[in-house]
Amino acid sequence: MPAQGSTVVFNEPTGALIRTVELGPDGSATAVVPEGSMATLVTLYLDPNGLDYARLETVTGLRAGDDIRLGEEANPYQYLGDADINIPVLAGAARYEIHTACYGKSLEDVSAPIRVSYDSVCVPAQTTSALAVAFDGADNVLGHTGATSIALSTETTATVNLPLFGSAFEQLTFEVSNAPLGASEISLVTAELRDGFGYYYDGDGSDLTNGAATLGVPRPAGFADAIEYRPCITYASGSASCLLIRESRVPATESVPIDLAPILGEVAALTFAPATEDTFAAATITTSADLGAADAFVLALEWNGPDVEVDWFVTASSAARDFVVPDLPAHLSNIRPNEMAVLDTNEFVAIESDFIVDYDDYRNNWVGRALESENWPSDMAIRFVTGPSGFGNLY
Repeated sequence: MPAQGSTVVFNEPTGALIRTVELGPDGSATAVVPEGSMATLVTLYLDPNGLDYARLETVTGLRAGDDIRLGEEANPYQYLGDADINIPVLAGAARYEIHTACYGKSLEDVSAPIRVSYDSVCVPAQTTSALAVAFDGADNVLGHTGATSIALSTETTATVNLPLFGSAFEQLTFEVSNAPLGASEISLVTAELRDGFGYYYDGDGSDLTNGAATLGVPRPAGFADAIEYRPCITYASGSASCLLIRESRVPATESVPIDLAPILGEVAALTFAPATEDTFAAATITTSADLGAADAFVLALEWNGPDVEVDWFVTASSAARDFVVPDLPAHLSNIRPNEMAVLDTNEFVAIESDFIVDYDDYRNNWVGRALESENWPSDMAIRFVTGPSGFGNLY
């Protein structure tokens, strides 16, 4: 819940100010505004010398009855306990990797246990897992071992003795087809999931021939309870169009088909216009293909004002092409982007998924959550496009 004393600013679609409401003790703010208006949660962060940082979270396209949740933490911090993980020595190993939901490290000496602290940000429950991988001097995988259902306690430190190392990785093959015209290369990232968290990531890349390619990724078979794979193609503008698929089935050496026909089109350009005497600051996207199927657009901008850094996160429907920075009341005028402000982007994502119905659903139930992988179901598919210049990602 946002802190009491934060401000919610309601604006017309043009950016013009309608009214300002301070959050009450229950962390809510209510207003009657024209349909299509936008709401912005303004959170100020102070250092000993005064205002240092401001965060603006805007949702556009409001409708009667909307119940928007902003400023919420998906998993508020809570310490869950420590674990000492003992990794067995494997003959011929030059180094080892330990992978947990809260910690990952490469090390050469495993004679002493590795102490890992767990919290609710990376572990949603009191049980977790661990995976260790051994490599030879040429960085080839020699084997892997793991443990699941590790019980955590804030009272005692858990001791985890991993079993002896098993066989080397198995190869998982991906057959890619139907890449769009103009796409020449494809990259692939895979994740071994356990209890909804990624423990081991790998990838591959290849040129596309007639819209097709064969990719191969080694994986530690027998550890994961689900897999996730993300193929992406990149256009000349730097815009990347991707699929992200999560499946609770765990294939071994079988071939996994990837049909790129459903991917979203390119974002050709993202431009900025600073505020003037007559207009509000705005960002504009240019697309070379229809993105109307997307559930939502998410744009992040940043600018520096007098002695303050400002981040602005805006959520809009797929019909949006212009993102207008909302006008702010007089007492917040020092964080407005004026004609001297330099606007920059660190994220743009158009997202469409099979577990979000439409923008109404996204606006009321997924703002701030859809881009957090721990909120995704175990079997799902997301199409997303980022850019240009490669900005943006899902997590």
